[in-house]
Amino acid sequence: MYVCIAGISHSQVVSESSFLEVGLQELVAISRERWVSEMGERLAETLYKHKPALLERFHAMDDEDGRRDGSFTVVQFREGLKAVCESITLDQMDRVIALADPENSGWIRYQEFLSRFQTLFAASLRHELGPNCDDRVVQRVCQVMHSQKDSLRVVFENIDQSGDECISIDEFKLAVGELGLDWVDTETSNAIFTLMDVNHDGEVEYNEFIEAFKVVDIQNVGGQSMGVKSKKKKMQKKNSEAPH
Repeated sequence: MYVCIAGISHSQVVSESSFLEVGLQELVAISRERWVSEMGERLAETLYKHKPALLERFHAMDDEDGRRDGSFTVVQFREGLKAVCESITLDQMDRVIALADPENSGWIRYQEFLSRFQTLFAASLRHELGPNCDDRVVQRVCQVMHSQKDSLRVVFENIDQSGDECISIDEFKLAVGELGLDWVDTETSNAIFTLMDVNHDGEVEYNEFIEAFKVVDIQNVGGQSMGVKSKKKKMQKKNSEAPH
């Protein structure tokens, strides 16, 4: 049996088996691309989640090594990574090594590599606080928020009685304070709330807030920062549906 594809002349008619083979190859390529993308996202989340423990482990290994120059062989890096991230698979390990040592030099500067994995919100918070901000505070805020993402979503949903995915700034402050950020100074807390209340209407769209704590490899994702878009779209939709 032969298949005639639109745009192809009769002289270019292909057999059904060839057509299916090409289609299957394309499906495999798409699936592979999606798998690599999802694997990269999971790895970024894993490395960010375990960053404090990894740094502690690598610092100790660095002291034992005697060089104290912040670099390891690939073999040493694998050992430290496996010790902290016990569930990491061989494929995931190989991908991490490829990211950490793209030139196959055999050496990895672990602090520089781990610093690449940050939340999207970190860049926005640094910008809001200005050039003299304490990056340790930014990192700690983002790590606490990231670790509490699931709990925050539950709290937000319980607070949101209207079901419009928005809560007031006061409710937002209460929710965040209950989850371990009561130590944050006034300047930093004000910066967080300013970033949340994009439209200055006293409301926070919590789904966008949760999305802001997605972890990315900043070396491979350029210029991304938190942007609350759906609330604006929602407002535009409401305006368009309003009677004139």
